[in-house]
Amino acid sequence: MQKIMQNILWIILLVFGLTPVYAQHRKKITIHETGKVKKTDTVFTTTLGNVPGGQSLPASFVKSLLDKPLIVHDQDRQAFPVVSFSFGYQTYANYDNDTTGMPEKSSAYISFPFSSNRLDSLWRTRIGNELKPGDQLYFDHIIVEDKNGTYHLSSPLHFIIQ
Repeated sequence: MQKIMQNILWIILLVFGLTPVYAQHRKKITIHETGKVKKTDTVFTTTLGNVPGGQSLPASFVKSLLDKPLIVHDQDRQAFPVVSFSFGYQTYANYDNDTTGMPEKSSAYISFPFSSNRLDSLWRTRIGNELKPGDQLYFDHIIVEDKNGTYHLSSPLHFIIQ
């Protein structure tokens, strides 16, 4: 009886012991080329007026740019309407530290979302009058709409004031 139980145990171990070996064999993957060219994704580029971001510009020029709308084009130079964007303004100020008596620099950042393609008149006037060297302007989360009504995110803009 013990011999029969031992043989049954060996058979069970052989059956279950060989199963993982079969599970580890991998089928070869074959790639079939169809000859179709995959359309590339649309790449959106944003400008303020016709000025691309990533530049250091004089305050007088940026003040005139603030009146311009955001313009978004794809890689084929097709224009897309801007639905909304977030505007951020970072400014720096010098002050005397009360504890040390030494001059220090602090920064302030304000941001506001807009549901159009340009800043409203209040922001254009306020920011335009305060621009000074070292300040930075950010146009982020720029949303455009295509002809099908689908929304897309465009590239952000960043300007540094000289």
